[in-house]
Amino acid sequence: MAEGAHDPGKETKPVSIMQVIGDQDKSFNGSSNPKVSMYSAAKRIDVWRTFNQCRPEPVVANKGEEVVVYTYANQFGVEVAYCKVKGQGHHIRRDLRDRVDSLALDFLLRHKGR
Repeated sequence: MAEGAHDPGKETKPVSIMQVIGDQDKSFNGSSNPKVSMYSAAKRIDVWRTFNQCRPEPVVANKGEEVVVYTYANQFGVEVAYCKVKGQGHHIRRDLRDRVDSLALDFLLRHKGR
């Protein structure tokens, strides 16, 4: 998420959102270059957590040794989830990718229509 380019605007309605990212991804800690500055993964989640008025403390779920999901929720059931895949970059190893794809699909199905 480019700094200032994808932040929710005044007309944006609260929406559940999930980010899956490897902790070795080049944008995990954010980046700055002459063309574009990227928020870190934590900042991207904080932008949407704050916008959706979710509680500041997440529910943390370990999904095996390499996958951790942090879920922030508001009183209306809107969730912002951050799925960190340990030791992985932009391209996640197949077995882990299958696991996080399943988590993402479950998340999307749980929030369809909201």
